[in-house]
Amino acid sequence: MVIHCKKSLNALDLMAIVREFKPLHQAYISNVYQISDSIFQFKFGGFKCNVIFELGRRINISGFDFEKPKIPSSFCNFLRSRISRAKVLEVSQLGFDRIISFKLSNGLSLVFELMDGGNILILDSEGKIIGVYRERESGGRRLFNGEIYCPPKVRGFNPVDCVVDEAYNMLIGFEGSLVVALTRVLNLPGEVAEELCIRCGLDKKLKASSIDHASFENIISVFRDMVSSVIDGSINPQIITDGGRIVSVVPLDFQLYSGFEAEYFKDFNGAVDEYFHRLMSIEFEDLKAKVRGEVEGRFKASIQKQKEILRNLEEEAAKLRSLGNLVMGNLSFIDEVLNVIRDLASKYGWSGVLNEIRSLKPEIYECICGFNVKDRILMLRVDGEIVPLNVLESAASNASRLFNEAKVLEGKASRAKEAIKSLEDKMALEVEEEVSKRIAKPIKVTAIVKRKWYENFYWFKSSDGFLVVGGRDASQNEALVRKWLRDDGIYVHADIHGGPSVIILSESGNIPESTIYEAAQFAVSFSNAWRGMMESASAFWVYGKQVSKSAPSGEYLSRGAFMIYGRKNYIHNIPLRVSIGLMSSDDGYILVSGPPSAISKWCFKSVTLAPGTEPIEKLWVKFKKLLFSELDENLRGIMGGLSIDDFKRILPKGGFRVVSQ
Repeated sequence: MVIHCKKSLNALDLMAIVREFKPLHQAYISNVYQISDSIFQFKFGGFKCNVIFELGRRINISGFDFEKPKIPSSFCNFLRSRISRAKVLEVSQLGFDRIISFKLSNGLSLVFELMDGGNILILDSEGKIIGVYRERESGGRRLFNGEIYCPPKVRGFNPVDCVVDEAYNMLIGFEGSLVVALTRVLNLPGEVAEELCIRCGLDKKLKASSIDHASFENIISVFRDMVSSVIDGSINPQIITDGGRIVSVVPLDFQLYSGFEAEYFKDFNGAVDEYFHRLMSIEFEDLKAKVRGEVEGRFKASIQKQKEILRNLEEEAAKLRSLGNLVMGNLSFIDEVLNVIRDLASKYGWSGVLNEIRSLKPEIYECICGFNVKDRILMLRVDGEIVPLNVLESAASNASRLFNEAKVLEGKASRAKEAIKSLEDKMALEVEEEVSKRIAKPIKVTAIVKRKWYENFYWFKSSDGFLVVGGRDASQNEALVRKWLRDDGIYVHADIHGGPSVIILSESGNIPESTIYEAAQFAVSFSNAWRGMMESASAFWVYGKQVSKSAPSGEYLSRGAFMIYGRKNYIHNIPLRVSIGLMSSDDGYILVSGPPSAISKWCFKSVTLAPGTEPIEKLWVKFKKLLFSELDENLRGIMGGLSIDDFKRILPKGGFRVVSQ
């Protein structure tokens, strides 16, 4: 299967992003920076954070900062003049589209479009455009100052609220594959369309016209389950990787990526932030290589010429030094030859020297390769090498001359090296300057919080030290059993409709009864029995190998439901109780919940709850004071940042009463 690296957020991703933008409500925009042609950074006060908008790609709360341009762009100045100090009243997504709108306290709206290459617009209270980053006209839309803003027309149907029969009639009339039809008819992102095909057990290459009505209804139902999980916050944010290479970032477990590795994060904004930071780093290196190729093309001829000069100089210098050493090793012989030539020249003249040597000194003549009478240079063969010698000088003087000539060439070679380095430095500087113009490189300023895979589920550590994990919804139940339940693991479920699939993880398979009981109490407490204010309920457990997604012939299993084969082991009259407490972790302390016996084992202070009528909104501040009272000042400051959502996330749905503390 060929999986391409995800380059931009889709509509489902933005749904998860917007949900996590809730802390921005009533925060105010303190500043705006245009980092590059495609990146804007919005700085917020009240709830201090940065929001990065990258045109056509993503918008998210970011833990990275960027080097700011010294001179802001005209559009950046315009944004500052219009929205600085304005509070954010509401953040919303327009339908199921890649458009995010910030409604501001000054009556304006700030609109971020991710489709069609991206755009930023400011609208007045009547929806009229008073500022637009990229003016354009396409698809019947005019994005110009003074025009009424119109979102793009929806292609096909909105899958969140479409009428199934109408959408089905269009689907079966589509000429093409199912997966393409889902993107065209239901306006679904390709990644989500492929995931739906897998979840519904349909071949994405099937002809859309061959899909029956029941299958299409199931596709819509499964998709809306995914949307509900995102809206409810029952997500499992993760970056998908393949051998260290990033592939995608998703808010939920995707069966599409079941064969890949996953890194889990506390929230989806954090996952998106880290993913696009890595993507930018990859693109930065790719762009750098491309720009280097372009710049090197301009410098190539000059550098090549200097390198050729350097090579010739080094070779010639090495040769001269070698000849000098050769002369120094044969001083007596060379001096004898030079003396003979000078004596004969005094008698017969320089032009007759060679003839006289041939007759008088044939053994010397055999070593002579030539004689330049004008310059008095003798070419003498010594140990197989031809050495140029000035006959008016001694052998030692000739050696010194050769060494000096070598030294001069080595100096020229050194200057050639400096010239090459200067050219390469200039080239590298041009590469950096050109790259910095085209792409902004982020600087990490705050840590992105990663989580272990189970921390986005319901979970606790049993009193015997075993990890027990439960799904928050049907989607998580499905993923939990499919990915993490081993044949010798234990599956637990409340004997009541509506509750989490709970699994006990063990490397050895030897799980004690005390842990099984705690898992059963966990399962009933997080089931619908809590909202029904039941005092006790029953649960059953089986081995992983007894759990199957295969339904009997003629039956259908809904998402998150499983068939249990073989004998069920029941536990009756389990009291519905949940304790919350602070458990020590690598990062200090974390807020956890679970059966009282498990929480009391691992937490120094806890509060035990039973089903009741008090909403968490009335109790959570009291719980914070109780749990944090004995922490030192630094830890109280850190833990004091916990919100009501942090308590809601780890507690059953419904009301409460305090049993003990």
